[in-house]
Amino acid sequence: MSVTLNPRFPVAYAASDDLTFTKNETPHGINHTLRVGGQTLSVFHAGPVMKHEIIGPPANMLSAIFADATNNIQDRRKDGYTGNALASVIETQVARIKPAFNDYVAKVKHVRSNHSVRKARVLEFNRNAEPNAHLRSDLRNWFLSHDPSKRIERALGADFELAAAIYEGGQKIAGLDDGIWIEFLDHYMALNHIRIAGLESAYALKSTPEFITNSGVDQNAVLDVAQKAVKAFHNEVELLDMAEQYAKAIVAALALLTGKPASEFIGV
Repeated sequence: MSVTLNPRFPVAYAASDDLTFTKNETPHGINHTLRVGGQTLSVFHAGPVMKHEIIGPPANMLSAIFADATNNIQDRRKDGYTGNALASVIETQVARIKPAFNDYVAKVKHVRSNHSVRKARVLEFNRNAEPNAHLRSDLRNWFLSHDPSKRIERALGADFELAAAIYEGGQKIAGLDDGIWIEFLDHYMALNHIRIAGLESAYALKSTPEFITNSGVDQNAVLDVAQKAVKAFHNEVELLDMAEQYAKAIVAALALLTGKPASEFIGV
């Protein structure tokens, strides 16, 4: 497996190394399989990433360029290119991938940063406004006066004032286990989203034949909208995880193609 290489080129394949690149479209996304010699890796481009308004376009462009570049390398390998000649082809094709990869990473970072800002906003509340600090303290003491099972019921059914008081005190003081605390945080985030987005003004109760002069806020509709917003927020976390995995898979593929360490393709 030894071969004489020009120092200008990265260490690529020896003459006996095989290179195969295949594509498999599934209902969940596109899977590219790259095999070099005895090493195999998958580069999975998940459907939700493809369809995302901001991440999708650069992700799809990266996927297309990565596939075309790798197919070009595979074709030259089939043509008999080895050693320096193949290394030169690889260098050229990887240079095509890098700008698309960098653009993709920049867009994912933008979405992740925006997500972090929104998370901070939906978890925070104005501590100088209502409910004021004294009321929050009284509400916490009232909450803690209940037995553990009743605390769960109170926390998951809390209005905003009580939820803010519980959140401010934290999980340890509330005495709620991890699973219940996560459920509570979703409930609190929904209640806070209602206030931040001003949802109540958009969901007035409608007149009915039974109650023509009906007035007030349709709290069930408001809470439903807020809960869907929280679910979408969690879905975005999963999307960002998929986007990160795709970036890592591309870097691993570039490292396998070139024989260079993965660190050389991060932040380039």
